[in-house]
Amino acid sequence: MDSSTSGALTFSQKASTTMMSVLLNSMMRAFQLHPHTWSWWKEVEVHKNICYGDPNVKEHVLDVYKPKNPPKRSPVCLYIHGGGFSLLSKDTHWMAALYLARKGYTVFTINYRLAGTAPFPAAVQDTFTAAEWVQKNAHKYGADSEQWIISGESAGGNLSLGLTIASCFELGDSWAQKIFDLNLPIKVAIPICGLLQVSNPQRYTSRKKLSTFIKSRLLAVSKRYLQGKRHPLADPILPLESNLEPKRSLPPIMTFVGTKDPILDDTRRLEAVLKNRGVIHEVTYVPKGLHGFHLAIWRPRAIASWQAQVRFLDRFIDFTSESVSLDEIDTEESPV
Repeated sequence: MDSSTSGALTFSQKASTTMMSVLLNSMMRAFQLHPHTWSWWKEVEVHKNICYGDPNVKEHVLDVYKPKNPPKRSPVCLYIHGGGFSLLSKDTHWMAALYLARKGYTVFTINYRLAGTAPFPAAVQDTFTAAEWVQKNAHKYGADSEQWIISGESAGGNLSLGLTIASCFELGDSWAQKIFDLNLPIKVAIPICGLLQVSNPQRYTSRKKLSTFIKSRLLAVSKRYLQGKRHPLADPILPLESNLEPKRSLPPIMTFVGTKDPILDDTRRLEAVLKNRGVIHEVTYVPKGLHGFHLAIWRPRAIASWQAQVRFLDRFIDFTSESVSLDEIDTEESPV
């Protein structure tokens, strides 16, 4: 491929990313007009654009969604938005925070630097910085910082699993070590429809049935985010699939994915390795669900998936009394 062709492709990818950003931002914000959620906003108090890191970095902000009538103990939920590491924001993913806050969780939903201006490891480091801030400040919003849920979808699924991995494995990097030393009390991780190995898009692009558009997007995500770098926290499925043993037990993990999701196989790999490692888990495959289908929270498939999350969380979260250790929880019905 000559330089002029390569330049044209780069321009095309940038233009495509810009158009997708405008379209998806408009669509996600328009979802707020859907009458299904009108009454929900009355149940939640929202604190916007709180700085969690460097005040000179505009992306270092988060929102707090707090239940107006909280339970005695309102667990922390850190939610990380998706968008191929290059698109969207906390503002486009309000529906996840709103839903979970209504169920009694204090949700911290974060922005992070996007790959167009700050490739890997910026998004991971920002996620870790936000987690450290939340652990120190959650109590100011009435949250129970002794019970954490880590969640996110797509790229956010990658980042949420990466945060979970760094909390349980010692990986060597100084910034990852800080998270390990913080010893977050993660009760449940929910990495939804995650792209869990960014460095190898060829496992999908080699497939004839996948559309040219999806193939080009996956290649663009890998190129823009990693720029040729390799690291366990860019591909958080790989430490799980390796022989590396965690220093701390992995928390229960729940996830779901649509059967029409083009990156469905990453969730299948996650299920297989959780089963092999004996981790408490639940994985649901939603018939005919597209990538990110759950964000249209009024649709039947999405409703069922959110309800499944809440049922799983209820097995490990205590809203009323002292913290419960995993050793005290009956796990006989855990799907393994």
